[in-house]
Amino acid sequence: KKLQNTMPGLVILKRRWRIGADDLVCPALVSAVIKLAWVSVHLVYLIHVETVFSKRSSTCRGFATLISGLLTCILIVGICSICILFWLAFESSRGSILASKLRARVPNLTLVAFLLLFLEGIASILLAYSAWAPKDITVCTRLLRGESFERFALQFISIFQMSAVATALFLAIILFDPTGIRRIKTASALRAGDNLELRILADDAERTWLAKCAFLCCCARRLSCGIFGGRGIERQPSSFSTSQTNSENSAVRDIAVLLAQFMGNLDIVLTDVAAGLALVRISQQQAQTQIFANNNNNTIGAKVAQCFHCAVDSQAKFLQSHHVLDEAVFLFDFALAIYGWKLLSVMSPLTSSRLWCVQTIRKIFACLSCFLYSKRNTYGCCESLDELTLKYVARADKYGPRQVKFTSFVAEPNRLVPVAVLVDHDRPSVIVTCRGTLSLEDLVTDASARPVRFGDHAPHSTNTTQQEEDALVHSGMLAVAIELFGMVLSPVVEAIKSFDNEDPPQLFVTGHSLGAGVAALLTVLFRRNGGLEARCFAFSPPGALVGPCLARAMQPYCYSFIVGDDLVPRLGLKQLYELRDNVIRVVANATCHKRRAISSFFITHPEPSQYFLPPDAPLKTEADSLADACISHLVADQELLAALIPPGQCFHIVTMVNQALRKESVLSSCFRVFCYLIPCRSESAFMNTSNTIHSQRHNHLSDCCCCLCFCDHWHRRRRRVATLATEPNFFSTLRIARRMFLDHMPWVVHDAIRNAAADAPFVSTEIQHLLLDETIGESSVPESSFLNSAALSPITTTTTTQQQASPIILATEAETTTMVETTS
Repeated sequence: KKLQNTMPGLVILKRRWRIGADDLVCPALVSAVIKLAWVSVHLVYLIHVETVFSKRSSTCRGFATLISGLLTCILIVGICSICILFWLAFESSRGSILASKLRARVPNLTLVAFLLLFLEGIASILLAYSAWAPKDITVCTRLLRGESFERFALQFISIFQMSAVATALFLAIILFDPTGIRRIKTASALRAGDNLELRILADDAERTWLAKCAFLCCCARRLSCGIFGGRGIERQPSSFSTSQTNSENSAVRDIAVLLAQFMGNLDIVLTDVAAGLALVRISQQQAQTQIFANNNNNTIGAKVAQCFHCAVDSQAKFLQSHHVLDEAVFLFDFALAIYGWKLLSVMSPLTSSRLWCVQTIRKIFACLSCFLYSKRNTYGCCESLDELTLKYVARADKYGPRQVKFTSFVAEPNRLVPVAVLVDHDRPSVIVTCRGTLSLEDLVTDASARPVRFGDHAPHSTNTTQQEEDALVHSGMLAVAIELFGMVLSPVVEAIKSFDNEDPPQLFVTGHSLGAGVAALLTVLFRRNGGLEARCFAFSPPGALVGPCLARAMQPYCYSFIVGDDLVPRLGLKQLYELRDNVIRVVANATCHKRRAISSFFITHPEPSQYFLPPDAPLKTEADSLADACISHLVADQELLAALIPPGQCFHIVTMVNQALRKESVLSSCFRVFCYLIPCRSESAFMNTSNTIHSQRHNHLSDCCCCLCFCDHWHRRRRRVATLATEPNFFSTLRIARRMFLDHMPWVVHDAIRNAAADAPFVSTEIQHLLLDETIGESSVPESSFLNSAALSPITTTTTTQQQASPIILATEAETTTMVETTS
């Protein structure tokens, strides 16, 4: 009883389970409704058996009595189970998340429900034996042989009943927590201060998480048929010993250690985490609303922030640099191209199928030429599907203006990611593109997020400062960048030398997600050790990448583009631990039930303040015990909790609020899905260059005639997309939002950058017009302060020299006033 009242997880028979006592509301109600319908079927069939077999001989009546007895037993047990399940749902719905005392009867009711299920299983086995093996009943054998209704009904009832019992047992095995005793001992050791016991428990937790990581990698590889890699990670847990130096083993072992440290003492179940994330999202929205509603902070910057669908920095500045946005559109095609056929099959299935057929035909001709004419290394015939997709998406050809100089599609944890070196003679440039996360090896590199000193691992160089040497960086991505630097330096130098009689080319390094982080560090190595004036365009870079000193040093040549509520640029070890503390805090202060908190992801409730206790209210006893059990010993590790931020200058791409925007009709949505499947989407999504970006004001669907006919109203009233120059520290807080995963997808980033480049000349004037018409008329802020507000100052570019050094400068007051007059 003491464990049941203090632990969030359900405790039955002195064992902890991976489910809370308040998680049984919906499962119990669904099971009760299904059982109610099934009991009705049993009752109808029982009446049928009594009616049919009563007309037979006396020997058949004995068999009918056996069948009727089994059905009656199942019927009675089913009715009792329905009552217990409804009672269990009622008890589970009582109290808030941590009010476990009100749900003290739930473990006993759950145990009774499983005992009744066990009785149903025994009756089902006997019923199945009667349906399939009536050997001793000679007179009634003919009634249960052949295709009679009685035989079919008995078999169906027995199969369904045994399936229900097997499903319940399978769920019980899945929900059983073998580490439950360890969690109880950890909570006791934390309260007692026993460090030796904590060390032993930590070692056990590391071994457990090591086995879990290996098992999850194995399952992911088997389920994906090896498409997403994982060959080197799929090993037995015993192979990850400390004596091995394999990078894959050490990477997985480091991840297991971090997970054990992060989750080992967290004494809550998975649904508590989901409810906590929902409550954190509500608290963040409340905090933002209070800032906007506070009269003391009724500034223009706060009013500008309300014009966007996601949270923005009130001190951000509009970017009106066509040069930077055009280069971003130009380079993101290469960031997409390195993903290969896997991403192309998602963005354009028909185009991917067409390329697969072309590659298959080329291989057949290559084999025939090798067999008949002994011709080998025929150009384009022995290419992989990823190389063919790279050339197709980047529009590269052997004799064209764009050429591929080097490719590598090998991915290894903390060592390699796919990379390509291309040249473009139309606009003299050399592009190095790195692939983002697309395999299990990439996930291991992402998760190896322990900060390390840049100078301890990077090659020695005299062209650096002490602050850059002492800067902390992402360990996994730094290891990959160092390996790629030695691999692509020679191809890059040769590509630059190929521009003999032309203008000196620009060197661009680009990537998305993981590739953006590797590209940023690779750019530092190019400038630091290679003596090359490289520039980096990082799209959705990882947030825990570099320290503040190195990020400031990278501002003249590194530009990071972040879309909306993207999770990855805000994600790091420090942010994760802060999120864990916030989850514990809001769960301890919550007054609502867990199902109401989780439903807030999908349903907006009228009064969010009803979710939490008042600020001056004392915590409950359950909240105090939870906080004691969640104490972390990693606070002293300052390097692990170091604040890492995105690199260089950060540009936040956000969508404006448009109250007049109409909702899409069902017909237009259907045609949008149809246009997603036809090749016109891939042609426009991949083949647009910066020369035509300003003439294409709409997204990729504008090139399709079907969309022009049926979705024209959606195009005419598309929301504007703005680009805001934001401080990197703004992304140091992890925000919970509905689109935090979707805004990271490559196709979403591609469309956002295109729309931002098209809308750059119009966004700031529309914002000013909106504030002049709505906000300024309702407030007492004078127009002069509105015009001179730093939040409304657009960022423009001037000369080519300034573009190379830093692409942004502030507009003058006269330029801002001219834009307002033009809008009026």
